[in-house]
Amino acid sequence: MIIAEHKEYWPSFGITEDQKPMCVYTVLCLGGRGDDCAAYRGIGPDISNNESARADLLDRIKRGGQKIRKSEASEIFDLRHNGVDLEYRR
Repeated sequence: MIIAEHKEYWPSFGITEDQKPMCVYTVLCLGGRGDDCAAYRGIGPDISNNESARADLLDRIKRGGQKIRKSEASEIFDLRHNGVDLEYRR
C-alpha cells in the first residue's frame, strides 16, 4: 500500500502544448506486516490532473521502480505511520 508520495519536476526545455513535463516520483510503501516500509523511485509525466492515471503510474513505480536507501527515504518522508516507527526493508 502506498502511504506517501513525492514529486520533483525535472528541468524541461522546449515543451510544446501537447507535451507534459517529466517528474521524478518517489513513493513510500507500507509492507505486508504493517510495521515495515520501502521507498521506490521512477520517472513519469506530470499527470496531476488525472487521478486514475496518477494512481496507475504510482503503482507501476511501486512494482518496478528503483528501491532507494533508507537515508534517502528519510530525507523525503517521515518513516512513521499511524504513530508507529516503520522498519525500513533492505
